[in-house]
Amino acid sequence: MLRTLARFSSTTSITAFTLALTLAACSPDETKASTGTGPHGDAGIDAETPPAGRGRLVSAQLQSTITRAQLEELREKSGLTTVPAPKFDVACSTIRYETIDLHDAPVEASGLACVPLGVAGPRPLLSYQHGTTTADSQVPSGEAGAGIFLAFLYAASGYVVSAADYLGLGAAPGFHPYLHAASEATASIDMIRATRQHARDSGVELGSQLFLAGYSQGGHATMALHRALEAGHAAELPVTAAMPMAGSYDMSQTTIEAVFATPAPSTPTYLAYALLAYDMVYDVYPSPEVAFAEPAKVGSLFDRKRTFDEIAKEMPTTPEAVLRPEFLNAFRTDPNHSFRAALRANDVYDWKPRAPVRLCHGGADRDVTFQNSVVAHDRMKALGADVELVAVGAELDHDTAGIPCEVAARAYFDALVPGDTP
Repeated sequence: MLRTLARFSSTTSITAFTLALTLAACSPDETKASTGTGPHGDAGIDAETPPAGRGRLVSAQLQSTITRAQLEELREKSGLTTVPAPKFDVACSTIRYETIDLHDAPVEASGLACVPLGVAGPRPLLSYQHGTTTADSQVPSGEAGAGIFLAFLYAASGYVVSAADYLGLGAAPGFHPYLHAASEATASIDMIRATRQHARDSGVELGSQLFLAGYSQGGHATMALHRALEAGHAAELPVTAAMPMAGSYDMSQTTIEAVFATPAPSTPTYLAYALLAYDMVYDVYPSPEVAFAEPAKVGSLFDRKRTFDEIAKEMPTTPEAVLRPEFLNAFRTDPNHSFRAALRANDVYDWKPRAPVRLCHGGADRDVTFQNSVVAHDRMKALGADVELVAVGAELDHDTAGIPCEVAARAYFDALVPGDTP
């Protein structure tokens, strides 16, 4: 459950991005959404009317412009020369858009959209689902620099990039419903809609190809998004291919068993975050005092200001110590326990995708056990799906497998884009 692209960057060679680049920040003038179709239409996409208001672009505020020369310098300094050289300058904007909350009521949310500049012809769209974060500053539209990575990896080569902040993060109010499949999907679907409008308003023509990718929580969100798109939005937003990476697809068995059997140092924080979120959605416990050993402390830590790593330093060292013994015992002995039912409701592997899926995972991952990808692969394969598992290295953990998986996703998508586009 990668702690956002910013956390991802801090443990890899992508650190050079935030150290070596001073973003060419442009005018902060806010562009209100147009109600027209913009200078270009969408080539080859069926017209399917979304629900009223959903995905409406409220505003787009230019966050930064990153030049091709800057990105090429970063490519060389970071050592990521296996990634194709950038072709275009990139403009990244903070998007505000309309989606729905947990009760299907309208709510304004945010995300990041990056578009290549000076492109000709229809462009593919990449929806990127970010990893675990607890701080608003580290969401894609935040100040921590996630846009640099997405611009480098995708937009500079001609992809239009859409990255939702999710509910309860960024501009959206409330607590983040962490690892809640339904809201991960709705927030991402509506962000894609808003990004498409933003691209048209920016003079960029969109083609028919839609790719999905995400690492850690983003892997779980990518699988949830793919399932939702094929179930209810196949005409409007047909998926070309998806690459979920290092995600907790089997929440109710593989993931929760590994939480207690082979915990990582970060596991207590993941557990508390998920339990707080699932209680908000499903009423898992009557009061925090019933579930948590230190309810007041846990509740105060997840304030949308502290980063995941800052919270982790304040948490117990074992997942068992997070919970009251009575709650933990009830969970372990009752197959119908409310927390177990919530986990089961957010499994995202037991379905047959129509578009091809490539899973990617490091074999030594203790944050999100590799067995998650094995279970998802085997079940989808048994259902007849076009699915493969890319194992990037038996010795790679959650952090060190990130870059190899991201590079593999980019190469896979490129192979599916016709001609010299991107």
